[in-house]
Amino acid sequence: SRDRGYGKGGAATPRLPRGRFACDSVVLDRRGGAFVAGIPFSTRGGAQRPPQPAVVFRLGRAGRPDLSFGKRGRAWIRTGLGSGTELSEPRVLLDPQGRLLVAASASSPPTGPGVVLFRYLLGG
Repeated sequence: SRDRGYGKGGAATPRLPRGRFACDSVVLDRRGGAFVAGIPFSTRGGAQRPPQPAVVFRLGRAGRPDLSFGKRGRAWIRTGLGSGTELSEPRVLLDPQGRLLVAASASSPPTGPGVVLFRYLLGG
């Protein structure tokens, strides 16, 4: 049966950016919370708009956003790899030291497809 003490009635529903969200990865942290990564996208008039940056949410062990993480419990993954670079299928994991790793497929007009790995400190 569902854990009724998690989120609302056993389901956590983090506040998403406007539009739709494709969830690509989930990893549990040492405190019993979770990181959820994906790509938000929106449609207007049936046509998909350009992809948005990847985003990572951090939920506490009760399924509520961890407000100490990023802004209101979410952090946008900005590449710093030049304009036109798009990320897809972000995956999250924690290394043994508790640092957050985000791996994603990356594509940019000058270099074509590739993979990028980001590492973040979670000092609080």
